[in-house]
Amino acid sequence: YSKTECDNEGVTTVTWNDQTWKLTLETSGPNKCTVYFNAPVKYTITAEVVGEGGSVEPSEQTVIKDWDSDYFNVSPVEGTDIKNIECSNSQVISRDGNKFKVTSVSNNSECTITTVKRKQLNEYLTNLVESDIASDGTSENNKRYYGPNDNNLKNYIWFNCDTYSGLTKDNASQHCEKWRIIGLMNNVETENKGKQNLVKIIRDEALPRTASDSTKTFSWDNKNISTGAETENGKNDWTTAELMYLLNPNNDTHKLNNTTANNSLYWNSGSGQCSTGQNNALTSCDFTTTGLKNGTTKDLIETVKWKLGGTSSSSSLITSEWYTAERGTAVPSNGKTEWIGKIGLMYPSDYGYATGGGSKYDRQACLNSATYGWGGGDYKKDCAGNSWLYDSNKYQWTLTPYAYISERAFGIDASGYVSSTNAYAAFVVRPTLYLTSNTMISSGEGDGSEGNPYIIVP
Repeated sequence: YSKTECDNEGVTTVTWNDQTWKLTLETSGPNKCTVYFNAPVKYTITAEVVGEGGSVEPSEQTVIKDWDSDYFNVSPVEGTDIKNIECSNSQVISRDGNKFKVTSVSNNSECTITTVKRKQLNEYLTNLVESDIASDGTSENNKRYYGPNDNNLKNYIWFNCDTYSGLTKDNASQHCEKWRIIGLMNNVETENKGKQNLVKIIRDEALPRTASDSTKTFSWDNKNISTGAETENGKNDWTTAELMYLLNPNNDTHKLNNTTANNSLYWNSGSGQCSTGQNNALTSCDFTTTGLKNGTTKDLIETVKWKLGGTSSSSSLITSEWYTAERGTAVPSNGKTEWIGKIGLMYPSDYGYATGGGSKYDRQACLNSATYGWGGGDYKKDCAGNSWLYDSNKYQWTLTPYAYISERAFGIDASGYVSSTNAYAAFVVRPTLYLTSNTMISSGEGDGSEGNPYIIVP
């Protein structure tokens, strides 16, 4: 559009927008107006795929100056993702998954789409050499992330997404939850695939009972004598714990307090009753927005043999001794030493190995000190305070039972030490699980940092 000329006076404004022109007149009566157009300035935008290959449609567009192009649709070859898209002459793009457009075109431009192969997550961690991931020194030689939360650890991963298609660093937060990678655990016994090297992850935030819940607390177990416990304080056998029934599949008909049959609520994204408090106490729970969102998410979770060994000497155990005890056979009478399932909790040793140490007590000194003593003084500051799994505002449950006393399980106190308490106690829960060995992450999106977590590509 160039200009408008009218025979009579009275034209106060002339506007041109999206191929429509409009006159605003001060006077009534006939008027003859002429609208003038200049020949539009047009630019050519081309696009090509480089790197690991793929295609883009269309490969060329002609676009009027200052207009947006239509979308270019990119199809990477199987097993690859888009790493980046760059256009020459400072042209700006708007991207939506595997499609993009050039906005406010002001010049001819060549757009290059670079594709890269996806990474298998467990192999990627095996070859990762960083200051914040290291062997734990056990016979399995697991690799673990360690250090404080303010150290920008690159162990963040998007998980439990409502879709895994077209995720980018810009839109993943709209579809997924933020989880953390504990590390690469070697020789994990699976249900039917033998021993495998698996990546272990934990929910970044504690699980809320409802979308608006601020307490985020559950009982580990709160059965009383009438429902299978020796006392009113619950029972520390994970294979029959109310919390296990809540988190895992195939427990839909399990009855709470002999009356309510609605478990597997977290697994099924359901709502109903769950356990919190002494002597079979119940509270309302709603996981319709915070439970596992779909079959794709569930298929990413490996079924493994979780070790359920405990101890009765927590006051003297250092981290490596916790690791041994967790895999041992010290359990209360008739307790189980193993459980095959999907979702558990972190171990005390996970918490211990996550420390980075500090100025007075370095990491090795912290690993050589009893975690029971991490609750005060410089030990709290250097050891607990520099473990990214520590939460100074929450008491957190672990998977480990107190041996010889069937009503107590171990938790991480808000002050930082590990100790046992009655299983009915209301502590926060952070679901923990192992990803399948073939879990892939995008090479083009996500670097593991808090602001840009790894993106899973099923």
